[in-house]
Amino acid sequence: MSEGADVAALGVHLAEAAEEAGYSLDPLLLEQCKTHFGLLVRWNRTHNLTRIVAPKAAATGHYLDCLLGLSVCPAEARAGEGADGAFMDVGSGAGFPGLLAAAAWKRTGILVEPSRKRQSFLKVAAKAMGLEVSVAMPQIPPPASTVMTRATFSEGLRQELWGYVRPGGVLLAWTTPHELFTWKSEASTWSPTLFTTHPYTVDGVSRVIVAIHRGPMPSLEATSG
Repeated sequence: MSEGADVAALGVHLAEAAEEAGYSLDPLLLEQCKTHFGLLVRWNRTHNLTRIVAPKAAATGHYLDCLLGLSVCPAEARAGEGADGAFMDVGSGAGFPGLLAAAAWKRTGILVEPSRKRQSFLKVAAKAMGLEVSVAMPQIPPPASTVMTRATFSEGLRQELWGYVRPGGVLLAWTTPHELFTWKSEASTWSPTLFTTHPYTVDGVSRVIVAIHRGPMPSLEATSG
């Protein structure tokens, strides 16, 4: 299948999956996802950015998983309340979820990524998608009010994540119901915190956004985990 056919197929599969999930997919956001996927397929031939490049699998495993997760995040995280509006994605990789957050939330972001080749991809993709984001090495950016991660982290790296969250801010982590205990255990060492969970389902699979709020605590109406 050609690159153009891959992109077209991604668009069809993503639109269908979003409709089935009850997610309202903005036409501009769909086009931005297609632009990103075209670059991802091209760069992946030489840079090994991701294992999932089949259009149907990518539509649900990458794009819809990010978008549904972003849609159930706490309202103050989505809106960037009490801060300059910029969010931070730690371990951004190929831009999941950072580039999609910038597109879906229409906000600026800082994408933290240690790999030089992935940094280059993120810059090219952001420009092509019409997004205002910056790309940084780990530990360079100042703390942010909304920090997110979809990467798999060791215990040591999870500890490092907390340093990116400013007081009154929130850490958002994509995970599964089976991994909730690990995140709860980790968060218990980051007192004071408020731990909330925000479930969703993508392609029949249960997923969860863990939100770990760093004191002082916000006023929330959320599901306590």
